[in-house]
Amino acid sequence: MDIIEEIKEEIYKFIRIYGYKKTIELFEDKVIQCNNSNLSMWFIQHVEGADYKKHSKVIVDSKNVKDNYWFAREIEGLGEDVDISPHGKVVIDSKDAYYNYCFACIDGSDMKAHEKIVLECGNPSICCNFARNIKGADIKAHGKVVIDSKNPEYNYEFARFVEGCDFAEHENAVIESGDAKYNYLFALYIEGADIRKHEKVVIDSKDPEYNYEFAVFIKGADVLAHSRAVIESGDPEYNYIFYSDIDGVDKEAHKKVVLDSGDELHIHMIRSDETIRFDSEEYSRESINSKFDELFNQLNGKTKVKKKD
Repeated sequence: MDIIEEIKEEIYKFIRIYGYKKTIELFEDKVIQCNNSNLSMWFIQHVEGADYKKHSKVIVDSKNVKDNYWFAREIEGLGEDVDISPHGKVVIDSKDAYYNYCFACIDGSDMKAHEKIVLECGNPSICCNFARNIKGADIKAHGKVVIDSKNPEYNYEFARFVEGCDFAEHENAVIESGDAKYNYLFALYIEGADIRKHEKVVIDSKDPEYNYEFAVFIKGADVLAHSRAVIESGDPEYNYIFYSDIDGVDKEAHKKVVLDSGDELHIHMIRSDETIRFDSEEYSRESINSKFDELFNQLNGKTKVKKKD
């Protein structure tokens, strides 16, 4: 345990015995003299009534981005005389995109200054979150960062969750990415999506999972085209699923892929299905009724009482 942690432990023991007031009287000035941002952060979080203004200078002078962000979060809403701008400046000067986004979420922050840093960083994930979560964000500017990134995940999320976005450009970025997963999700969840264009990407990808998902969950999907893509993929799992669960497809072709794959699990599952199907045909209701009648007649014949002479 380092010295700072030992100091925290001793102060915590003192709090439990003597309470907050005596703790502040005895320790607060000593903590500030330590000039340690981590210790000052801990003190205001654990000692009710601590003078956050005194600790604020320690935090700002440290230039520690994380501590300045969390200090501002801690004192947010304490009153009109609370000034978080020095902490915001530390974060802005750091040019750390993530903490600038986080700081912009705090009431009273200089949102536009933090937004400028985020846009300059060009990170599509952070720009997507900024546009989604911060009122007054420049949707067009963040959208351009995401579109230019060509990242299918964040273009999909931007189109789905950010009102007022350039829908067509984000959709086009997803289509051009050739990513089967996000083309499927775009078609599934976003109203107004060009289903046929997204479907073509999924079919051309020959990805067995998303061809199956598209065939099952997208209304009007070309099931036969997805079936062919799964056959061409050579994947035993999804060929078995098509063979077992989906009507109207070439089940024999799916079965052949599984048998040719050498995958013992799915070959066994096909053999088991065939056995069950054979048994169900052999023991149909009609055959059971016929057998019962035969046995019933035999029973009556054996138990029939002969008349006495």
